[in-house]
Amino acid sequence: MDVSDEVSQISGLMDLFFAMTSAAGTYSPEEMAEWQRVAGLRPRAPMRLRLVRDAGVQAAVKPRG
Repeated sequence: MDVSDEVSQISGLMDLFFAMTSAAGTYSPEEMAEWQRVAGLRPRAPMRLRLVRDAGVQAAVKPRG
């Protein structure tokens, strides 16, 4: 198994929490960036949170014009 394919304990718990409370889950920055592109946005580089290693923010900007 490739290290990038491993799921950490916190990632698994977050995915379970979101699945149980909202019928959603957690998604990779790549998946979210693709949704942003489809919506006409320009994805920014993912930002990792310092206190929760496997959590982050995937922001995007609306192109001018």
